[in-house]
Amino acid sequence: MTRNILITLVLLAGLAFACEKEDDTPAGKRVDIYRLADYKTAVGSARIIDSTVMLDEDVLIPFNEMIAYNKKNHTFTVTEQIAEKLNDTGENPFHRTGFAVTVDQQVIYTGYFWAGYSSATCDWVIIDPLNYASKDDGAGNKLEVRLGYPTAFEGVPDQRNDRRILEVFRLHEKLKPF
Repeated sequence: MTRNILITLVLLAGLAFACEKEDDTPAGKRVDIYRLADYKTAVGSARIIDSTVMLDEDVLIPFNEMIAYNKKNHTFTVTEQIAEKLNDTGENPFHRTGFAVTVDQQVIYTGYFWAGYSSATCDWVIIDPLNYASKDDGAGNKLEVRLGYPTAFEGVPDQRNDRRILEVFRLHEKLKPF
């Protein structure tokens, strides 16, 4: 009986230690891109007001589907599955869908998936979901984050190389400096 109590105590101590260790995990362990469930924009602009952002329950582009981030040209390299998902123009296309780049579910910046076929301009951060390099050319699936469409707009805050994003990619050896 004493042996069973001792084993139980050891197991409970191990469980307590494991739980404590999980709580001590430092922030900044993953970058994810979420679809926005809800948000408001500034009057006369596509600028998403951060305080109004509500993330969708599901991660749209999880960190494990991100192969690399290039800080020079602000490009996420993603798996073929993600590129195909974003390239789907069927019933639920991603054109004009709001997104948030997060670190441990904390919103770092927001933007829109904005297809290059659009004739409308966008004065906020965009990713063209249809403009990615295919694996066939050896470049991988690259999603470039830009400060407006069709060209960069003055006054769009540039948080693409936020230190928290870069730290996560560096930690996981997925950061490409150039």
